[in-house]
Amino acid sequence: MKVGLLSCVRDEGPFLLEWVAYHLLRGFDPIVVYSNDSSDGTTELLDTLDRAGVLTHVLQQLAPSQAPQFVAADIAFDHPELQAADWLIWLDVDEFLYCTHWNNDVRDMAENMSEIADVVCINWLNFGSGGVEKWSPGLVIEQFLHRGPENSSRNIMYKSLFKRSNKVRGFGLHRPFMKSDFRESGGRIVNTSFKPMHDEAYRWTSRARHKQGDAPMELVSHENAAIFHYPVKSRESFEGKRRRGQGTKALDSDDRAIRFRERYWMIYNQNAVSDSRMLECVEPVTQKMNELLKLPEVAAAHAACLEGYAKLLNPET
Repeated sequence: MKVGLLSCVRDEGPFLLEWVAYHLLRGFDPIVVYSNDSSDGTTELLDTLDRAGVLTHVLQQLAPSQAPQFVAADIAFDHPELQAADWLIWLDVDEFLYCTHWNNDVRDMAENMSEIADVVCINWLNFGSGGVEKWSPGLVIEQFLHRGPENSSRNIMYKSLFKRSNKVRGFGLHRPFMKSDFRESGGRIVNTSFKPMHDEAYRWTSRARHKQGDAPMELVSHENAAIFHYPVKSRESFEGKRRRGQGTKALDSDDRAIRFRERYWMIYNQNAVSDSRMLECVEPVTQKMNELLKLPEVAAAHAACLEGYAKLLNPET
């Protein structure tokens, strides 16, 4: 069983090694990362990991009118590495798949789901800043241990683990881009409690391709798996995210940062519930990161990312 992981990044260098190490430990292989226009060392770090055989890096050459994530979605399904996968998912670098069963291994999850569904909708759990103001090097999964309640309306969003098949045309950002006869040809979509999803989950038109996946509250589930989502991190990192802008906006768009206004911070900076489950992953993730850091040029590239990101956050220092 091979489960492929796709992502699209820009200026997220300090967080990459942790995210890669974590998802290698969850059983993902291959990992394919598209990137564009980074200035913090992200490109160089991904290149070193590519040369070491850890992942595949695709540096996008984009026209000003193109939106990076939409371009990646259009072509990634046909990437040779991802063509070899049995199941696929798109996760951003602020998203970590956590399985409460199946040994926290995505391969076991996919194996158990194979006879039940073609698509599994995995809801967000949104983690806040925990009052952290300044960015500092360190593990995201160790620093941010407070989130919103499971019944938060923001947890209706989900990412999709889906079976590669002739029922699917490609990636959407939150859901697979399904063929028009997906349902009629036997395609099944469930949540992580194995409950069938609502009719809206089956929308397949091109206009609906990149619409965020959302579920009615009665179908929101974190019973067997969840996406631990860290959309703000520290206040300083959130300001960096605002300046970076949305990957779903064209490079020359005047409103690339419109989504990341103060309202976004207020909505997603959720800290009411203490959740320390990720602490059990800190030691193995640290060990895996240390293994990656011993690969040729990786330690230097990672250090350059820390320095480059700090300069992006504080350009006048």
